[in-house]
Amino acid sequence: MQSSPAPSLVDARAPDLPSEALSLLHQGEARVGLLYGDGRIAALGSTLLDDLGFHPGDDLRGLSFASFWHHSDRPMVNAALDTAQRDGNASMTLGLGYIKGREGTCTVSLSRAPLPDLMILRLVCNPAPAAA
Repeated sequence: MQSSPAPSLVDARAPDLPSEALSLLHQGEARVGLLYGDGRIAALGSTLLDDLGFHPGDDLRGLSFASFWHHSDRPMVNAALDTAQRDGNASMTLGLGYIKGREGTCTVSLSRAPLPDLMILRLVCNPAPAAA
């Protein structure tokens, strides 16, 4: 007897989100997540979790996205969240030093989702330049 496949961790860990919201996580972008309008994490894709230094099965729902960055970067993150909520999009470049000693930066883009009170988070990581 064949067992049915396990549900996606993203789907299983975000039962309060409508299927339309979860489908945004599966539109071909590996590094994508959803934030509530107040900056709390609604759902993060497994690749994005890994990029941020977490296990793909970690449940970070409800935590403040700004809290994952260095305390000196948090005002910029909060300002970008406010801008995205007000104007529809925002982006910022943040360091990766807190992630297992990684170097380099990430560009974090935020845009209003086509659903109420949600923002789409996209992450593009740039490796540290090679030493000369």
